[in-house]
Amino acid sequence: MYPVINRVYAQNGECWSTPASSLNACWAALGAGADALVLQVFLTKDSHPVCAPCEALPLSMAGSSSLIRELSLESLQQLDAGLDFQSTKLDQNFQPTGEKGEDRPWRGLKQEHPLKDRQAVFFPSLQQVLELFSRRTALCLVLPDGEYPLMDELISECVTLMQRFGIAAQTTCFASLASLQKMRGLCDTCGLGLQQEHAPDMEALKQLCALEGKSIAVQLDAIQALSDAERQTLFQFANEHQLGWVYSSNSMPCAPSPQTLLALASYSCRIEAWLSQSALATRSAVAPSGLIFEESFTGKQLRTAYWSAGYSHINMETEISVDDALVINIHKGEKYSGGAAICLLPVHGDFDVQVSFHVANPHQATTFELAAIGIDPGYPHLENSDLNTRTANLTFDVHGAPPYASSERDQNDGFRCGWNNSFNFAKFEQDWSAASSNMYNKYGRDVGDGSKENLNGNLRLLRTGPLFNAYYRDKHNGEWVCSGTMLVQNMPKDTYLRLAAKHWHKVHPAPPNTVRFRDFKIHQA
Repeated sequence: MYPVINRVYAQNGECWSTPASSLNACWAALGAGADALVLQVFLTKDSHPVCAPCEALPLSMAGSSSLIRELSLESLQQLDAGLDFQSTKLDQNFQPTGEKGEDRPWRGLKQEHPLKDRQAVFFPSLQQVLELFSRRTALCLVLPDGEYPLMDELISECVTLMQRFGIAAQTTCFASLASLQKMRGLCDTCGLGLQQEHAPDMEALKQLCALEGKSIAVQLDAIQALSDAERQTLFQFANEHQLGWVYSSNSMPCAPSPQTLLALASYSCRIEAWLSQSALATRSAVAPSGLIFEESFTGKQLRTAYWSAGYSHINMETEISVDDALVINIHKGEKYSGGAAICLLPVHGDFDVQVSFHVANPHQATTFELAAIGIDPGYPHLENSDLNTRTANLTFDVHGAPPYASSERDQNDGFRCGWNNSFNFAKFEQDWSAASSNMYNKYGRDVGDGSKENLNGNLRLLRTGPLFNAYYRDKHNGEWVCSGTMLVQNMPKDTYLRLAAKHWHKVHPAPPNTVRFRDFKIHQA
């Protein structure tokens, strides 16, 4: 039987699918089910603690070999923290295969139109992290090794911030024994954890207990290299003093392998957490989800026991059909037009849903999505001539019927997330109709390749409480890339899932387009 690994700590956020240590990675980690954020901290030239995966910045990012301590906070945050991010392919056991994505989807990019700029992600200051997450999740700070020249000042600044935010007792600081002693000298309430590459000896554990420490973060390989007797001696002492073990592995950065889980089952120790670059992969490895529903859309008929399909507006510019795929065909036209199919199964609680797509002609003024909505679609509207005496039914519209959360392909710009945390409103200047105001629509920045050379892929939407992660795969990335995280507090516990496409008039009539959806799957833990 596998050990009970109830907690997953996110190392530098969900850095498997988003740029490490960015605020995006922090949100994505929580959206993927992480129980704590574990962030490495360093000090800038002007004495600001910042979060980054390492102090030495790559040449491609900084323009020259630079250390964080040599840059001001302003200069550091002008750099593109997502410049070199690539997706990492995992095998069926969630282990890296060595295959990387072919593009750099999270790079910042200046566009001709300022509204389409891809704003570069940045390394946040510790203060920025605390402003967002100090009351949302547990935080662990990892200090540099003992040779770090600014250690005393870094410890002082971190303690000042923890005390200012009132979270010293709820935060764990991982460091060497020498640094932990300095930390305890400044703060008698903060949590302390011993950080070591090699296995700690008994003397180190005794010193940790003398400092009232509570955790040991260590490479699992180092523990496995011990003899059974040595290991049991350490575990017995740790158990007697209520010390928890936080395991990680450089060879298994995203999840423990099945063999590792079996080995851990024989250890008589309290596993506080697994430290991972992917909370999603770790949770999938430890507690695989079940396949609740799947739809291939084979044949020519929509299974109306499971799907309700319809149009968003009365016009003849959109056609919905089934032809070994859910087909939403949009003709060239000047009107706002679209349609959708909505799964009639109410999905209760957290979920993981994905679908494959083919888009024939990605261009401006067209979008398609995989979305969660809070409205029961009720009945189909496939006549497209009288939408139950209304001119619109935005339950069947991309970005319609809030609250919603979507993973989407945005025009020919890229992939992104979109959400609305409001409710369904009638438009104020019109008679009541099944319409909704889009004044509260929000969108993440575009990620990846939205061009006409990138026509096939997958969309994925993951729910963890009020948080929704959007992901995609395409011809450049055989593994999932997170395109954003959404906080949608008003989404009900039971939701419905929508596959939708639309176009609208800009300066010129919108060109024709066809979107085909296949291989729709709902998983739940």
